[in-house]
Amino acid sequence: FREYSDPLHQLVSFREYSDPLHQLVSFREYSDPHHQLVSFREYSDPLHQLVSFREYSDPLHQLVSFREYSDPLHQLVSFREYSDPLHQLVSFREYSVSHHQTTHVGRYLLYER
Repeated sequence: FREYSDPLHQLVSFREYSDPLHQLVSFREYSDPHHQLVSFREYSDPLHQLVSFREYSDPLHQLVSFREYSDPLHQLVSFREYSDPLHQLVSFREYSVSHHQTTHVGRYLLYER
């Protein structure tokens, strides 16, 4: 565990090495008065490869993205883009099952205040 801070910036990082099935878990957070970045990445067993999360925001815009890659039979990708007073929040989510050779895509809009 490491933590670094000053009046304008703050960095917090965490890394854990575990058994052969779950290799690396890391967390990073960076922030200042105008920006904030939060990222999370997890590397696990061969069936579930990568899970990542990133969030970026400022007074005018907010960006939230999430992507998950799972086993060879399933793939899940979801994405949420910016939201500010001039724009609505747009969400995109895709889920596919290659084993059944079918793809289901869901899209939806959210209103936030």
